[in-house]
Amino acid sequence: MIKVLIADDHAIFREGVRSLLEMKNDIEIIGEADTGRDALQKCRDLKPDIILLDLDLPEMDGLDVTRRIKDEGMDVKIVILTMHTNEEFAVRLFKAGASAFVPKYSSSKNLPQIIRSVMEGKTYMPEEMKEVVMTRLIGPTKTGAETLSDREMQVFSAIVEGMSIKDIADKFGISPKTVETHKSRFMDKLGLKTTADIFKAALRMGLIKNY
Repeated sequence: MIKVLIADDHAIFREGVRSLLEMKNDIEIIGEADTGRDALQKCRDLKPDIILLDLDLPEMDGLDVTRRIKDEGMDVKIVILTMHTNEEFAVRLFKAGASAFVPKYSSSKNLPQIIRSVMEGKTYMPEEMKEVVMTRLIGPTKTGAETLSDREMQVFSAIVEGMSIKDIADKFGISPKTVETHKSRFMDKLGLKTTADIFKAALRMGLIKNY
């Protein structure tokens, strides 16, 4: 029996995933979490085989949770479920120890098989992402993203999504001043001067598809 923990801040999504997986005789849902900190603690307490982990969680996002799970040596395989099709975050998540990157637009009927494949030690990502992600995993491209720390990349992505400095600070549990520092650093590293420059760089990195 594959023991699964679902971590997503949307109750309706958790219910849908639970309903789908509970129909399978070889999968057991042992818990749910709605924040990153809750997900991390339940991994410690419940010891799931697999966590289905949303990238955009309150308190700690999926990248932070993935790193903490691996840093603590927990024997938990990580399947990222996300609305994003961001190759940069996919690369960072795989490097951090995730086993699968599954966009939420994917057909839900594939999820049980993805879970089984991950338990067998395999990885998964959408076909349309494989070329870019595998190239980045083998050797960084020259988008500039590889020069950013994880937190700088997270702040950069949040700004592109339209979040305010205060909202970003609340999301990651840091001060607004620290957010501004990360913003200043990524702009300096990428040679950006204006808001327009930020969005052009985001387009180049694949954070957004149109500008």
